[in-house]
Order: sequence, then C-alpha cells, then structure tokens
Amino acid sequence: METKTREKYSIVFDTNNLFYDKRDDFAIIFSPRIDKFLSFLQDHDLKKRVRVCIPKVVIEERITQRIQDIKETLAKVEEKKKA
Repeated sequence: METKTREKYSIVFDTNNLFYDKRDDFAIIFSPRIDKFLSFLQDHDLKKRVRVCIPKVVIEERITQRIQDIKETLAKVEEKKKA
C-alpha cells in the first residue's frame, strides 16, 4: 500500500512584501498582492497545505507606517492652508 504524504508549508510575509504606498487610500494597510496570493491558493486548492503567516511585528510596523503617512499628509495640508 502506497502512502501519500502531503507536506504542509508556511509562508511568512514580511513588511517589504506587504508594503503599500498609495497615500490617497489610507484605509488600505497591506498591499493588494496579499489578496491575489490568497486567491491563488484558493483557486489551486492549496489552502489546506499552505499556511500564510504575518508576524505581529509586521502588522504593527505597517500600521505605524500608515499613521506616519497620515501625519505627513495632514502636515502638507496645513502648510497649504497657511500659504
């Protein structure tokens, strides 16, 4: 009797993979590439074999970056109001 082993994999995303620099859309924290990747896993029936991991530090870093983007945008608006 032949036994099939189905290996399981973990894919860890770091900040560089999830970076999204559209300053006009502050609601988006992560790159749309993550959605495309998750769709790929689903379309190819890989969700049971692949675990997607985003470390807490990456989430915190992206949120911090977006907050900084918002602060910079607000500062630019204030400068334009004063001009």
